[in-house]
Amino acid sequence: MPATETITKVNEELKKMSEKMGKEFGISLEVPPKSFKEMKGEFLEIESKRILVRFPYDARFANPIGMFQGGMLCTALDNTFGPLSYITAKRPCVTTDLSTQFFRSFAPQDEYIEIEARVVAKSPAMLTMLAEVRNPKKKLIATSTTSMLILQDSMLKRMSNRQDSEE
Repeated sequence: MPATETITKVNEELKKMSEKMGKEFGISLEVPPKSFKEMKGEFLEIESKRILVRFPYDARFANPIGMFQGGMLCTALDNTFGPLSYITAKRPCVTTDLSTQFFRSFAPQDEYIEIEARVVAKSPAMLTMLAEVRNPKKKLIATSTTSMLILQDSMLKRMSNRQDSEE
């Protein structure tokens, strides 16, 4: 299936998941989240256990010497792992661990990075994923691993109760 058709299908699935979370638990999901939109993320390829996302260089996220900040690169990774976790688990997940190793900088002349993430392992409660970050010349910028907790119904109900009590 062409990438645009797959992305449209995934967006429809995520919308259904959001509606279900609203009806069953009173929790609203914003998919994709504001941080993904702010970083101008773009889905290039999506499969059941693999995703490819592009993020442009943005000087607002640069350090004093003009290189993309490592923390913002971690945000781009989390914004890649997140959608893949929802697609794989078919329910909300939260990051419990994110480890990143940097090999070269993401500089203005790179223009963009592409992050390819894939699921390494899945249990009923946890997901483990791995990602590579590459520049347009396919040079490795960073690698990352993450563990994500798959939120079970009991957890979602507790979250919903917390939201009610905070209001």
